[in-house]
Amino acid sequence: MKAIIKSLKRTHWFKALMALFVCLSFLILPSCQKVEIDQDPMLDIDVMSSSALAKKGRPTVGKIRDVDGNWYKTVKIGTQWWMAENLKTTRYYDGSGISYPGDDMTAWINNTTGAYAWYNNEEATYKNPYGALYNWYAVNTDKLCPRGWRVPTEADFAILITYCGGQFKAGTKLKATGTIEEEDGLWYLWVDQAYVAATNESGFSALPGGFHYVTLNGSYGYGGIGFWGQWWTASEYYDNVNNYEAGVYLILSYGAEDANLQGYLKPNGYSVRCLKDQCAP
Repeated sequence: MKAIIKSLKRTHWFKALMALFVCLSFLILPSCQKVEIDQDPMLDIDVMSSSALAKKGRPTVGKIRDVDGNWYKTVKIGTQWWMAENLKTTRYYDGSGISYPGDDMTAWINNTTGAYAWYNNEEATYKNPYGALYNWYAVNTDKLCPRGWRVPTEADFAILITYCGGQFKAGTKLKATGTIEEEDGLWYLWVDQAYVAATNESGFSALPGGFHYVTLNGSYGYGGIGFWGQWWTASEYYDNVNNYEAGVYLILSYGAEDANLQGYLKPNGYSVRCLKDQCAP
């Protein structure tokens, strides 16, 4: 009988200890969402809105901040959370600076570690609302987006395009509408509002930030502001026809309804949108 009682006591204490361990594990090991929100507020904050917005037929929205302190609207499209503005950080999420070659085009063309530019080197004019232009090497560091977010792959953009009606319709639903205030009056986000083919039904609010181009024949410069938007992906491929390494990007045109994924030289400067990482299962 004494042996039975001792056995029962040992079982009781074992179960009690196991229950205590389980409770402590929930306190010590929070979910990935809690870790993301409770980060150092000087780095990046991810705040999602109530799902009640979606019930009213409007996109579910939120906001996030980068390491420079810039705030960005975010939007849920299908199952994906996207930034609804172009990235404009001058530092990687670990605080290290991104190279800024400025007017030194030779330095820009030869950069393979990551660089950014403001359109026409005019930060005051183009930082807001169009953001910065980054070369593909900045994307390839995996440190360009705020913690918990990343540069999307070609496959990620393909999911977005499919959700928005496919290649030949998605551009219309992705492009921003409206104007911004400037000293000389209203400035259209997409220059020709009568021909822009934009509804922004998705809430993605794509902006025509133009590009910092480098071509195969060695020419370079800036172009396309107000007419075209290009966004880098983290994907790449090798062009066997022209014999060069290319980064893949999404391109939208002011007068077209389509959304296309293409590839070109990695030193080119394009806009960047960040995608929220999914929690691990």
